[in-house]
Amino acid sequence: MARQSEHINVINKVLGQLRDQVLNLLDDLLSICPNEPDILLVRLFFENQIDPETLMEGFIKWVYPWQDYIKEHNKKYFEENEHIFGPLPVDKVQYFKIKMEDGTFDHEDKEIIWKYFEVFISLIEQYNKIK
Repeated sequence: MARQSEHINVINKVLGQLRDQVLNLLDDLLSICPNEPDILLVRLFFENQIDPETLMEGFIKWVYPWQDYIKEHNKKYFEENEHIFGPLPVDKVQYFKIKMEDGTFDHEDKEIIWKYFEVFISLIEQYNKIK
């Protein structure tokens, strides 16, 4: 019984870490684009509308299959994937895709974004091992 409880705690920790990292990414994006209400709306969506398990399931379904692109920092991930943020609505994804190409983010910003996605892949892999 204690072992099962410990297992659930580990799962919940990984789920919480994914949620926290998504929110951290969105906070970083807000610091780069403070006048972009869509980023704030997306943050509120992830913070208040999606439970951590649903978030993880969405990332497993829509982000994880692109892991090789993410690890290689291949921009096709952003160009060709309609679900770069898992369960986020497609219109919000389009907005982000435009921002990735219109000069809003400099090289350093893009590297930080890639690092977040690498962390997302790592958390998905941890979750898959313990689930």
